[in-house]
Amino acid sequence: MGIVFILLNVVDAYLTEEALAMGAVELNPVGMLWGNMVAKGLIAVAIVAGLCLCKKEKLLLPLSLGMAAICFWNFAMCFMAVAAHALS
Repeated sequence: MGIVFILLNVVDAYLTEEALAMGAVELNPVGMLWGNMVAKGLIAVAIVAGLCLCKKEKLLLPLSLGMAAICFWNFAMCFMAVAAHALS
């Protein structure tokens, strides 16, 4: 589950970069601080390591589900931007 969480964070960073390049606005002000994929991946690795050290691995499932929802949102924003551009 830890690998899934890390990958979802990297996908989130990529989709966020793409959406911002298409004119979207970052809704999370803290997210602007770690916008690139490497930083986001390293933060996710630290979170997974911390949860494993504290024996709280069960939290990775809800965290991963939340990240999946965020990735879906970012994908939807990219899709709408592409669709809007194609129609204009």
